[in-house]
Amino acid sequence: MRQFKDRVAVIHGVRVFTPITLRQGEEGHIVNTASAAGFVSMASTAPYAVSKHAVVTLSEVLYRDLQDEKAKIGVSVLCPAWVNTNIWNAQRNRPAGRFYIFPHPKIRKDIQTRMEDILELRNPTRTA
Repeated sequence: MRQFKDRVAVIHGVRVFTPITLRQGEEGHIVNTASAAGFVSMASTAPYAVSKHAVVTLSEVLYRDLQDEKAKIGVSVLCPAWVNTNIWNAQRNRPAGRFYIFPHPKIRKDIQTRMEDILELRNPTRTA
């Protein structure tokens, strides 16, 4: 049950903090943490992958909605893969407002393959 609550937490966070930040009228930035699994669909990971795809999509829609409203709130989605992130020194990696953040460079090839499958109307390609 804890895993389910953790995955729903992103939705609740967006629902609670976005209106508060909008009312304040100041600049802000929302960073949702998903995973590289939000862009690739590997075997035997359905519940995890579905939740991570949902966080990516939620972030994309929120980004567009805030842009349409001309809000001064940015949105990014952090998509780590299997890396030693050195999280205690994260400030050294903090980019200035990028939307898609992939700390693991090798995952971009799997994402490219997925996007090409979609655009070419191919069946999903198996990735590592």
